[in-house]
Amino acid sequence: MATRASFALAPATGILEMPRIVPARQPSPSCIPQRRLTWASRVDDLDTINRYALMRVMYYRTNDRIHTKRVEALVRAPEIIDLAVELIPGLDRVMVPILARHHDDPENWPKLGDVTLQAKLMMNAEQLSDHQRREILAAEGIARRYATKRGPRKVRGYSLLDLYLHAIFKDCKEAQLVSVVDKMDGFCEAYHELLAGNAPFAESVTNYLRRTFPLDRLLKNYPLIRNIFLDPRNPFVSVADNPDDVVQLADLYEGKTCNGRPHTPETVACNTHLAMYELWKRVTIREFGIELLIDQKESY
Repeated sequence: MATRASFALAPATGILEMPRIVPARQPSPSCIPQRRLTWASRVDDLDTINRYALMRVMYYRTNDRIHTKRVEALVRAPEIIDLAVELIPGLDRVMVPILARHHDDPENWPKLGDVTLQAKLMMNAEQLSDHQRREILAAEGIARRYATKRGPRKVRGYSLLDLYLHAIFKDCKEAQLVSVVDKMDGFCEAYHELLAGNAPFAESVTNYLRRTFPLDRLLKNYPLIRNIFLDPRNPFVSVADNPDDVVQLADLYEGKTCNGRPHTPETVACNTHLAMYELWKRVTIREFGIELLIDQKESY
């Protein structure tokens, strides 16, 4: 079982003292499940890609299959899709969940996999450009593998390759909405770990709070859906009203919410007053059952 991790605010500075992250050991090629890269094996292939793969221990680790299904369920949630349709003129309501379902398909391509926000933050401009180039090549490669005998595959009339490229370039309203919900899932996974006492996830949580969810960042990075962030009903902005204020986080670190120990049905029921995380828990329980949030898979 996990033990309570140590993390705190430095008393003199009020700055969060981050624990050192120990990267996970990379498996030998013979231990990596082989992906068949066929349309029929798409979901099974996503099952082989772990979330937060560079983190040595993740108590409630999931994979890309669970992630994409949850992102799709989140964008279908009335709190998100109904608000988006109301506030974003011309949003294609049908396309949004389809794009969510397939946005990570290219990660099935060999040597791509899941790249976390933390990894991208450490990249320079040249590395980011190279990563995007590899994403495009992966999208094109996967689309070719998923093609039908009659030609390029379509999903409910949408070109699969076009969906992949929209997800990469975020050049339409639907892709921008899926992208912010994708980051919502990444943040909530990390936050869930942190509330259970998994201290190394403090860095992930803080990066999301300071780099993704402040209102000015959302307005800059997602201009085509800016109206949703300006509406007080949205679940995104409230998580980072003041990204530099770590007092609320410190209260949680001290265990006032979940005691810094592995989750139970009682701790999951705690109201953290973070709208995004509360919505994420409800959708997770509805789609997968509470077991996904409380059954610990790994420990130190």
